[in-house]
Amino acid sequence: MRKIAAQVARGGTRTQQDEFVAEALSELFVCRAKSPPRIASYDPTRGSLEPWLAGTLKNVWLSRLRAASSEPDNSFVSLDPTRTADHSPAILPWHHAADLLDILFNAADEDRIASWPPRERVELMCMSGLFVKLTETVWGQYLRDYESCTSIPLARPFPPAAVLAAENPADRTRPLAAALGLKSNTLSVRWMRAHQRLGELDVIRELRDAAGQGEQS
Repeated sequence: MRKIAAQVARGGTRTQQDEFVAEALSELFVCRAKSPPRIASYDPTRGSLEPWLAGTLKNVWLSRLRAASSEPDNSFVSLDPTRTADHSPAILPWHHAADLLDILFNAADEDRIASWPPRERVELMCMSGLFVKLTETVWGQYLRDYESCTSIPLARPFPPAAVLAAENPADRTRPLAAALGLKSNTLSVRWMRAHQRLGELDVIRELRDAAGQGEQS
């Protein structure tokens, strides 16, 4: 997450950039006045996590720059919970949620995904961008299962670069359909029918639970 924050922090002073990178976690997970934490608005069915983080943090960074330019004598207000006790209760429920964003699927989630039909596994993981939470070994097996089930060879690495560059399922549909030898409309319909399965996963449920705890803090 710090890497993404560093990438979007363009302009401003070096001190402003360093503070923003250090406080990126707080910007996403600390409850705001009369508003839930920003992370509560993330919906994995609408796009993968990294583009969402980049877009959200970029908006926060630009807001900080505008605020700093209107009050040039003031430094950024720190949101680091270690610097002020007022923020500590608000961020505590989000430490676990932050971990969920970066780790691989747990064993229970891998079992759930493994129980899905081979075609559905690959299509849902690619459309949602969640395939990155699988080990290379598991993902490779899923691709081979897909090929065996559909008789469609998949070029490696998979998914292709055009899919990786897309920021949401709608933008991924066309390049992924082409890579799978499908019509875009066919893949779109399959996604609409099956993406609710993602709600079965612990990582999604726990992220939503953490959002609820953060709102109540």
